[in-house]
Amino acid sequence: MITLNVLRCLSPWVDYLVSLMGSLELFHLYHHFVILDDVDHVDEFGVPRTQEDHIVDIMEYSNTVECFIEEVRVKTFGAWLSLPRVLVQTALNKARCHRVPLADYGDMPHIFRMEEKLSNEQRERIVRDAVNLIENQINYNILWANCEHTTNLVSGKQQYTSPEVHFFIWSVVRYVLTLLGLASLHVVTMRCYSRYCLHYPVWALAAYYTCTALPVLAQIVVQFGRMAHTVATSWRKSLISRSDVYHLVVKELCRALFNGALAFGFLVWAPDFLKLADGRYPLQISIGIVFAYLGSDAVFALLAQVATRILVQTKGHFW
Repeated sequence: MITLNVLRCLSPWVDYLVSLMGSLELFHLYHHFVILDDVDHVDEFGVPRTQEDHIVDIMEYSNTVECFIEEVRVKTFGAWLSLPRVLVQTALNKARCHRVPLADYGDMPHIFRMEEKLSNEQRERIVRDAVNLIENQINYNILWANCEHTTNLVSGKQQYTSPEVHFFIWSVVRYVLTLLGLASLHVVTMRCYSRYCLHYPVWALAAYYTCTALPVLAQIVVQFGRMAHTVATSWRKSLISRSDVYHLVVKELCRALFNGALAFGFLVWAPDFLKLADGRYPLQISIGIVFAYLGSDAVFALLAQVATRILVQTKGHFW
């Protein structure tokens, strides 16, 4: 899989930047595909090839911006009043399952492999099912029939599921709750406390904390728990080494503590910051509330990557 890139093929620099963001853990949505051939070598032009010197192909659901725009133009056929409906329909069903060269992603060098222990029979079955899916493809839908659904369907898991959709929906819900909490803080808490109310509006603060701080705390705890479960499962299946286990557990524990201190701490103290600022920085503090978790997680990801690279450069290993 690679970092999800809706602007693919617009510019090599854009492709590389998006790929780099994924490798630095600054972006958490990925495009999934199945490699149909064994990569034997890469030729002088950077094209992955098989042992027989054929170009390596992948099975994927994909599209480009140019093709998307052209499809919308054809479907509207001059009836511009139908443009909103066509845009939504095309966006939800924007991709087609087809066979393309792996070299198409040459400008996105960070490719992530899903580790599985598979027999030759299982590998052949995956390729056979992937090719069959190209010939008898499932209609794409970004929510319930996307690239992750179909890749998991033909992979060793054989499960028609998309954890990234669950993550995306949860993120949307959390942002909506954050906006509700922010409204409670501004419209009710601050105005009421400064102008009208004789008593401290505890219920409004409780609504703010429930909508902002608690969802972030829940995400921190659940994310660490899921990661620990994944690491333990991978260790039992001998997919990762003991050093990998130590590295991942320590890194994610530090992430949980860092985000807990920075993001959760900021959200808890934000009402006091607004009060101390005496209404001078409402926009800045509001932006901080909305993007507290995103910002703290990005900062930690960069620090973790820097620390890992320093360890590899100086010690030759990350643990």
